Amino acid sequence: MAGEKWQIGLDIQPHAYYAVAVARQRGGWQLRGCWHQLLPGHEPLSSGLPVPEIQTEALRRWRAGLPRRFSLRVALPAARVLQRTLPAPAPQLREPHREAFLLAQAARLFPLDRDALVFDYRTPSGQPEQVLVTAAHRQELAAWLALLQQAGLQPDAVDIPPCALHYIGELAGIPAEALMLHHLRQGWVWVSPRDRAFQFGIIDAAENAGDVLAALPAALHALPCFFSSALGEPVPDGMHGWSPFSRLLGAAPAESEPPGAFALAAGLAVRPEDRE
Repeated sequence: MAGEKWQIGLDIQPHAYYAVAVARQRGGWQLRGCWHQLLPGHEPLSSGLPVPEIQTEALRRWRAGLPRRFSLRVALPAARVLQRTLPAPAPQLREPHREAFLLAQAARLFPLDRDALVFDYRTPSGQPEQVLVTAAHRQELAAWLALLQQAGLQPDAVDIPPCALHYIGELAGIPAEALMLHHLRQGWVWVSPRDRAFQFGIIDAAENAGDVLAALPAALHALPCFFSSALGEPVPDGMHGWSPFSRLLGAAPAESEPPGAFALAAGLAVRPEDRE
């Protein structure tokens, strides 16, 4: 076990951070650790920059207890990220020409100047005919990375909550045709089924899960919905519950927070490696 490399998902929320560590074993993913730290804060889900003076010290203390070798994956607030789905270029178009083509196409779709954004792209799971292009505000991304660097942390990947839900949902056996809905303390995140074009939404003000579903595109209303929550609330009628720890080897730690609070961190931890 001393030579294994942990994969750690770090989900930073306005009120707390959550982290899950896993290591790949023959039988699957072995749970190696689970942490959370409450922080003062009540910002809405769409808030942008973190509060460095508060979060840096908490993350530095957490970093001190980690092993030497690990791969860190973090999530940006989904409401601060722009995404578009593009048709995949012809297979014969190779790098670096493929990247240049995709970014040129994407730059025309986003409302901000290209120099103000940082781009990334990947092929959605099971949809080789599409490319998902993600754009983050360059200034905000730099602030996040600076915060982590001050705490002694260097992320290997930066993603968003809806993608994290897809990663852990697939591992947990959630059907590819199902919608996923996650309730955070500051709002709601929904993400389209894995077998459809990638869509997600952030809803700050909604009384209950039914209100969220009613606001979604009509094509999603009749789909099965898998519900998770950071609040430990009952699963709404007509929806399906699940746990981010159901397919992780080893017992889920006895944390004071409900399992759903770690859903995003667990998804980041099992996030597939980026491939060139």
